[in-house]
Amino acid sequence: MKILAGIGLLLLAGTAFAQAPQSRDREAGSARWTERLVRNDNTWQCGDPRTDCTTLQLVVDNKSDEELFCKGSIRFAQPNGHRIADVTDKKAQIETRGSGAVAYSLAPIGMAAAGFETDCMPVSKLPRSQTPAIQDVTCRHRVIQPVNFDDYYPPDAKAEKREGKVLMEFTLAASPSSPTDVKVRESSGHADLDAAGMRAIRAMKFETSCPGDRSRFVIVFGLK
Repeated sequence: MKILAGIGLLLLAGTAFAQAPQSRDREAGSARWTERLVRNDNTWQCGDPRTDCTTLQLVVDNKSDEELFCKGSIRFAQPNGHRIADVTDKKAQIETRGSGAVAYSLAPIGMAAAGFETDCMPVSKLPRSQTPAIQDVTCRHRVIQPVNFDDYYPPDAKAEKREGKVLMEFTLAASPSSPTDVKVRESSGHADLDAAGMRAIRAMKFETSCPGDRSRFVIVFGLK
């Protein structure tokens, strides 16, 4: 069942992207945000055949007084010369008055996105199972079953030399136990690193001083 509202659709001109970042203000009920498609200056290889590319990030600036759950997509003309696929149905939670990347894609230099869209709603309106009440986040916890974060590092992120840290929040239902009701409290700025952080934290096991309450843990993805 569709739970999101307020699709914001912005078509970009099919010209070279050496221009100011494209943005649009959106509003749906009490949710207010700005959607931006931003291209960085770093050059990587992508596509088939391989060519010089840069990274497009679909960023949401939360203008609301509440946390937002957002869904985003980046589209390209299909077919295209380097087989760049659309990026669809990516999700992220954006802090109150904060900013975060919902989706990203590599795109060849000279290729603009055909369009992008975001769809946001207040976290408070999501089903309870997705938004547990935030209780005492000062609970003490100790890792008793760690994981190697490098095993979860997305290969594309490594190849592109992208690094970041993700602040996770979760519930420890018992002691010891693995995290449940995991959410990203502070994004790394890269959707794939955020998703990798969620996979990693769920594989860990903790002891806690207050079972049932919320805890936080930072996962760092860095290149040696």
